Amino acid sequence: MTGLNLRLIIPVGRLAIDAFFPASKSLEKIIGQRLRYSRALVVPLPHPSDLSRWYQNQEHRALIYHALEMIRDLNLTSTPLPRG
Repeated sequence: MTGLNLRLIIPVGRLAIDAFFPASKSLEKIIGQRLRYSRALVVPLPHPSDLSRWYQNQEHRALIYHALEMIRDLNLTSTPLPRG
């Protein structure tokens, strides 16, 4: 069995994010950031639950868009992703 050759890790939600970022940091300081973990980039996203009001805030939404743009700009797919 061979090891995984991950290039991107996207932890979604606080529990997954805490595996890579300090739990004491707020989502406002984490979402939109990235870090290197071994050979992979880690780009966290908040949990998309309808119960969460976090992503309904305009400033928070801008952080999410920034994170998604970082993922898009990595060009990890063989098929171009739509811009817009």
